Amino acid sequence: MTVKEKMLYLTSRGITITEFANRVNCNKTTLGRWLRNETNLSKRLEKDLNEEINKYLAELDKIRE
Repeated sequence: MTVKEKMLYLTSRGITITEFANRVNCNKTTLGRWLRNETNLSKRLEKDLNEEINKYLAELDKIRE
């Protein structure tokens, strides 16, 4: 699953773009435009976003325990 697919999956289930924009220190507009295929993300930002998604999912796993 690509980073974009992960973000689309999470946002379709109510997780806000703002949550991840804050985590990777970028503007929510940047992520929104990327998700709508209007722009591309830098490799660094895409890597950071993927890491934050994985951290977020790990936090959810802790809650389940």
